[in-house]
Amino acid sequence: MDSSEKADLGIYSDEVIRLKDEAERHLDSRNYQFAFKAVNEAIKLSSGYSVLYNLRALIYMDIFDYERALNDFNQAIKMAPNSPAFYQNRSTCYFLLNRFGEALADLDSAVELAPRDPFYLMR
Repeated sequence: MDSSEKADLGIYSDEVIRLKDEAERHLDSRNYQFAFKAVNEAIKLSSGYSVLYNLRALIYMDIFDYERALNDFNQAIKMAPNSPAFYQNRSTCYFLLNRFGEALADLDSAVELAPRDPFYLMR
């Protein structure tokens, strides 16, 4: 989670944060049905929280639904264009769709946004 995402936490309700955390736990356990349920409930409560779209996109990627993942990554980036993590995640999705030029462009964007972060430089 980058600093802009951490700052966002303060403006969302405890219930939204609880649902986000629950969705993350279910994703980690590969309980996709419950992960989708939790993140979709959170989005209903707070549709302006970009992290939720990024999270749902990660769930879609885990079940190989790359087009839906791409749609949610696009929404997350539209809402928070300064989050390098979102570009890196979308880059992975583009790579899995064999859209290599777009994958590289997104990695470049992540590095531009976080030039000193070795995580993005090593990709």
